[in-house]
Amino acid sequence: MSDLPTEPGAARVTIVIPTLNRPQTCAAALRSALAQLDAACDIVISDNASDAVHAAAYDTLFAALPAHTQQRVHARSRGSVRVVRRTERLSLEDHFPFLLTQVRTPWVVLLADDDTLAPTFVARALALAERSGAGWVFGPYASVDAAAGRSRTRSFDYSGTSRGVRAWRFVCRRDDAFIYGLVRTDVLRAALAEFRPLRILGQRTLTRIAYAPLLHGLLAVPYAHLAGEPVWVRAEDSVKNESYLGENNVRKLVMLLLGEPVLAARFVRVAWRSGGVGLALGLLPAAGVMALVHAVGFVLQGAGRLVRIARYRLLRREQGPAS
Repeated sequence: MSDLPTEPGAARVTIVIPTLNRPQTCAAALRSALAQLDAACDIVISDNASDAVHAAAYDTLFAALPAHTQQRVHARSRGSVRVVRRTERLSLEDHFPFLLTQVRTPWVVLLADDDTLAPTFVARALALAERSGAGWVFGPYASVDAAAGRSRTRSFDYSGTSRGVRAWRFVCRRDDAFIYGLVRTDVLRAALAEFRPLRILGQRTLTRIAYAPLLHGLLAVPYAHLAGEPVWVRAEDSVKNESYLGENNVRKLVMLLLGEPVLAARFVRVAWRSGGVGLALGLLPAAGVMALVHAVGFVLQGAGRLVRIARYRLLRREQGPAS
């Protein structure tokens, strides 16, 4: 493990916030980063060339940062806040590595611009990492759908097991939330080499883009899990998701089905590169079976969606044109 040198009292963790055209939710994410208690954190916000419609709101948000930072420095939290305003937009797979070039601390937390952190997450995670020797720390997280009035808490613990068991558990669960945990910066940099879109029939798809780098990270370092209340809140929007109903459903289903063997092959390749032939062969059954399970699930889900579309269109036809 190679930590970057830090001065006494200096930040050991950087919270990086990529944002694009979401100033309102970015403000909430930023507030949660500024509110970290008992933790010296740098914060880097990267506006990925948001359009002119949202520029004024971002200007207002960023203009208020000096006052917030001054309050924070005199509180129990310390660290700098930097804003990067890009003039050319990067793709998702390029923006995350770009953010890591801005990090000078040995630990990093990636925070999406529509998510928030619990106020004690960084301090608790860093303490657990130092006690356990883990290179990746996460905990329970909540998914909140404000539009539908629903929330749920989930928790997937990969700690205290061998690399092979961690890999099996991850491939079977396929939960990508812990990419937003506390991670050693060098580990996340190496993992993001796998942060590439799947290529299906020559087409680029970002579906499940985080899975391969997360498997890489689980195989590279021990994982530690925080107990208790959710450490991170993911924002969901069922109304927005439902608005996609009827848009290229057959094409989406075909891409998902064809993507499963590609993703399984990527899992096995990551295992081979991280642990050799033995680990890759050990993971192959799980990768293959779960690819089949997910393919069947996609077919059933797609069929259900097509049935809902057919019912909706039939209802519209029976009602006739709106007067």
